[in-house]
Amino acid sequence: MNYYLDSLAKFNQLPLSIRQKVSSQETLLFINALERQYDLDLKFLVVLVMIGELAVDDIPEYLKAKYGLKESDGGWIKNQMLRNVFRELVDEGYREGKNIRFVSQAKDILTNQLKDVLLGKDNLRIEANAKLIYNFTFGQDLTQEQALEILERNNQQLTDQPIVVNGQELESTISHWLDHLKSIGMFKEEAGNFRNRLEFFNQDKNFLSLNDWQKQGVRRLIELYRHLKFFPLSFGSLPVDDWKFIPLSGDYDPEEEEMEIKIEASHKNASKQSKSTNQPASQPLQDLFKDQVATLQEKYKFNEGISSYKNQNQAELVKILEVSDGPEIVLPILSLLSDKDPKFVSLLNNSQIMKKFNISEKNLKNLFKTLLSKLGLNDQEAKIFIFNLSKKNKNLVGLVYGNLKTQSFDWA
Repeated sequence: MNYYLDSLAKFNQLPLSIRQKVSSQETLLFINALERQYDLDLKFLVVLVMIGELAVDDIPEYLKAKYGLKESDGGWIKNQMLRNVFRELVDEGYREGKNIRFVSQAKDILTNQLKDVLLGKDNLRIEANAKLIYNFTFGQDLTQEQALEILERNNQQLTDQPIVVNGQELESTISHWLDHLKSIGMFKEEAGNFRNRLEFFNQDKNFLSLNDWQKQGVRRLIELYRHLKFFPLSFGSLPVDDWKFIPLSGDYDPEEEEMEIKIEASHKNASKQSKSTNQPASQPLQDLFKDQVATLQEKYKFNEGISSYKNQNQAELVKILEVSDGPEIVLPILSLLSDKDPKFVSLLNNSQIMKKFNISEKNLKNLFKTLLSKLGLNDQEAKIFIFNLSKKNKNLVGLVYGNLKTQSFDWA
């Protein structure tokens, strides 16, 4: 593949929302007018900027080298494109003089702008999300490890009250908030730790002392750190166009979060009860989820067959499975999806997903194939699905996670 086609291929991998903003009718009309005025081809230049091959500040030098254009004219074109093309990729700040070039600058977001991004308006978060996704998709400014290190050293003050970390009163900087969140185990799992969230949101004195606006900022910090630590597994089977490192104002669903907290609390209570009575916790859990399974049946219309499921939100089902505590919940749901394939049902019953029984590589391969053929998942979605199901099975975590990281497993 030549350089031109390779660049276009990279551009086509960008999130749809970003591509649409730079290919709008208004933007194309402006670019066409500039091209006629100077007899240049600027559309490919836009592609190069978008994929990180060309920095906005280097546009004058690029035009001089390729077309012999004067640097003064190149500088004027650069400024015009900043105002009329690349501003569509960032927030209203461009028009207010907050000049931030598009080429990722994820490092600058995490170092200098993070407080405003976490506590400010949604347009700042839209810009930050676009740049972070761009960075980690094409590897521009920094790696995940570098991003986490920068975030952990950020001394911007996030809230106006001191916080107590390990018994010591400290300034409420982003760094100190992360120290506190890590000390309570908030980031042990890529899907989020519901139990720790329950305790944190309802009992943590540092959090409860904040006003609602600052609480939202801390929530966003939790999501940002989680996504940076576990990217891309933290996004599950969501398409790239739906990725957000930092949630927007309307992304929190109080009812959904309340359900997650209730489920986790019920798990905890059932576990305590089983220990005190030496009885298995399966019956309380089964009763707890009976209505939920029935609701899922109706919502996804499983009885109408697999084809109806393919059009539903697979990520939501995965989320239900992630908080399920045993086969008494997982198996009924998956059995409904695969009732025409007894071998698959038998495999699930024998392997006891999310329990302590061993699963062989052969069974794991069979499960992978079934997810592809029966549930309509693509290759990556199936791998993530298996990884999520195996999180609570100590015998599976090493096998699945190791193979996902090294790609050494023969999934076929």
